[in-house]
Amino acid sequence: MRGKRSRNPDGCFDSCACCDIFGLFSGLLLLGSAAATRAGAPALDRAGVAAIRGYRRWLSPRMPCQCRFTPTCGAYGLTAVERYGLAVGGRLAADRVRRCRPSVPRGTQDPVR
Repeated sequence: MRGKRSRNPDGCFDSCACCDIFGLFSGLLLLGSAAATRAGAPALDRAGVAAIRGYRRWLSPRMPCQCRFTPTCGAYGLTAVERYGLAVGGRLAADRVRRCRPSVPRGTQDPVR
């Protein structure tokens, strides 16, 4: 039987499920970016944008954690994919998700460059 888990000040559990989901999301972005280097990139770009918009609309509001960065990781990923395409934008978004740590102060500015 598992012991009772405590929440940190962000509302996340000590072993945060958000990080697991974000890790899965960044992995999917990397897989999509690898596929986008082949033919059919515009269609994959649209699919990547649709996936990020779906995440922002249905999954993100149900997560107990809040993004530490400004703009949020979802907004960052959407901007990056729209600006650079799924290959480069997906890599940028995945790197951004990997930079998220409990030591990052809330409200840290990290715009898409």
